[in-house]
Amino acid sequence: MKSSFFLVIPNQYQNQERLKSFKESSLDQWLEALPSANYGLSVQLVYDLLVEFNKIEMDACFRLDALEVLRPSFLGIQEYLRSRLTASGFPKSEDHKKIFKVLISVQREFAISYWIAAKERTKKNIGWLKGKEITLAVQRVMRCLSEIIVSCYLLKVPVPGWVWIDVHSLFRLSETISKSTVKVSDQSCVFNKTTSIEDTYKQILLLSLAQPNGLRQKEVIQTYRFCEHFASILLINKEVVPGQRCQNIIITDGDRAPFQVNSAAYTAIDSAIIFLKFTKVALQLDKKKTVAKHLTARFSAINLDINVIDKLPLELIEYIELNWAGFTLNKTTPFSDRLDRNFAIGLAPTYELMTTLALDLNADTEMEYFAETSSDKSLILKSKVDDVLSVGSLISLRKPNEPHKKRAIGVISSISLASLESNADFEVKLLGEKIRAATISFTPDGKASEDTSVLFYITQNGQDKRSYLITESFMLKNDDIVKLCIDDREFPVVLRKRNTIGLGYWQFECRRIKQQEQETNIKKGYKFI
Repeated sequence: MKSSFFLVIPNQYQNQERLKSFKESSLDQWLEALPSANYGLSVQLVYDLLVEFNKIEMDACFRLDALEVLRPSFLGIQEYLRSRLTASGFPKSEDHKKIFKVLISVQREFAISYWIAAKERTKKNIGWLKGKEITLAVQRVMRCLSEIIVSCYLLKVPVPGWVWIDVHSLFRLSETISKSTVKVSDQSCVFNKTTSIEDTYKQILLLSLAQPNGLRQKEVIQTYRFCEHFASILLINKEVVPGQRCQNIIITDGDRAPFQVNSAAYTAIDSAIIFLKFTKVALQLDKKKTVAKHLTARFSAINLDINVIDKLPLELIEYIELNWAGFTLNKTTPFSDRLDRNFAIGLAPTYELMTTLALDLNADTEMEYFAETSSDKSLILKSKVDDVLSVGSLISLRKPNEPHKKRAIGVISSISLASLESNADFEVKLLGEKIRAATISFTPDGKASEDTSVLFYITQNGQDKRSYLITESFMLKNDDIVKLCIDDREFPVVLRKRNTIGLGYWQFECRRIKQQEQETNIKKGYKFI
């Protein structure tokens, strides 16, 4: 790897006086003096230091020592900026776009710093001691580029050009110098204290194959860290892997992420192509599913901490597993008519639109947004608003020429942006083609309850007809009997199969019960007391 396409090394000059300030003791003092109360200034100072640092000539060993001193602060800055980005949905505000650009700039400068050292050490034959420096430098460049990819997945934007080809080239370089499996310490690892260039490479490949556009922002970070479990047991093959449903392919001389093709349809072989073998990964995933958070739903409000990485919700692990196996999760085409849609986010706005504005086609409301169909599976947001869309959000849709009452219901399953400034493109997993506004009343713990707004819909598959209701009340549970009111008609129903379907919403399958059946379920106490 003679040069990097993405990591461009600036012109360097000698400055012996300035070089003294990059000694370990001087850097420690400088870092300690950073203004902790003004994080924005701290980030700017660190970025400016890196830019200057990359322009000064110095020995590769000296540069690596200085970078290792700076690295904990860099990781702290990276985590802070990402926490700011994940605090809101899509589209992002102008401030969030600026934060993202700063994050990528800091990550890139840090990667360039390590790349300068790596390039110097690979110019000529080296001994064992210098070989350790090469391994460290290349692994750090690989990690920095991987973190740039993770940041892009967080914002649902394309990875910058030349990043993926540099990642692939670094792996090929490590194989050429026989350093791909040599372990080095890495404090950014979660489960292991050491890692190798190959494991770092495979970790970002695994995240990319997990379809990150269908992950919540915090799930992207959780999944990336979770992939560390499987990096060492994911196998790289030079030939097609027999027995797999699909082939996971990396073109090592191309600027693209790994991709999947049907095994039966793939026959091409090229020396620049490698394949991923998931046999051992599948076995390890089965073990992880046995200790997963079975009682915690993927979209539960409890699962918000990105540091919860060892025991992910079972639904999230199954999502990752299905994507690694090559299954298409959303096979439906809800927008095959290619007509525009008006949509609302959340149960409360949907309920109000269906009750207050049910018959007014031209009612002006801020509760609805406008979207055009970008494909038979996805919509593109056209309303000029911020922080509206999130993976897992409950969404109701109608065609603009239809009344507010005539709506479908679903959950946002994927979000992507063509660029940071472009409109958000999102896919929807439909739950019901036609919903109705309703209310329920129930008496938890023997106390009277006010009417609660819910959404009701029916699905039918052949002779199988089922009724469901969606609520935001966490007090309801399986086998509860509630009084359901639809169109001024009331009847008791029993709730079954509680399921978290979106961020803060639960779905129940409900069955109507007769009055005498209801009376037998009422506990009347012991008659002899």
